[in-house]
Amino acid sequence: IILGLVAKILLPGTLILNYASSWVLLSLGITSAIILSSTIYPVFLASRLVTPSLERAWRITTRPLGNRWEIPFPFYAESDREARGIINFIREFQEAHAFEDAPNFRVKNIALSKGETERGPYLSVLSETQLYPYDSGVSQRASFSMVQVEPNRWQAFLILERITGSYELWMRLNRRFIDDFRKQLLLWRSTSPEERRRYQEEME
Repeated sequence: IILGLVAKILLPGTLILNYASSWVLLSLGITSAIILSSTIYPVFLASRLVTPSLERAWRITTRPLGNRWEIPFPFYAESDREARGIINFIREFQEAHAFEDAPNFRVKNIALSKGETERGPYLSVLSETQLYPYDSGVSQRASFSMVQVEPNRWQAFLILERITGSYELWMRLNRRFIDDFRKQLLLWRSTSPEERRRYQEEME
């Protein structure tokens, strides 16, 4: 209809459009494809920028060994100073869940630790954790660590040890718990240099 009106205005009496022609459908298809591609590609680029330190489609690659579950994150710090800042950032995150009605999980007995493993030096935040829903009775010890795996490369690990609750429920409820830590690591990358410096200086 629109093409017909434009044709009558610009070329009165000289042009007859064949709306059944396959060329019309083809041209409309090409136009639609160009419009869609011009919007999809920027969205794709933006989605990659949102998760600069973790894989776009990250998933848990390990399973528990008995009551112990070690989860490595594809997230790295470039110095021991940055690693200390991340540990302080995670400690603050856990302290925000140290009350009865905390969402997703609640913690108590938060402590800091450092030492050596077969991988190298580490810094950790330790806590005792109950998983939501709290009447499920699932509790565990959680250790979030930054471990020096190379001279200027510290990797994030989360180690969980089941205390109470059914094994299957412990595994299932931890999916959200683990994802909460993944999101905090992404938030660290979005903090300003001034904020990162504050977290680092508080650990010195």
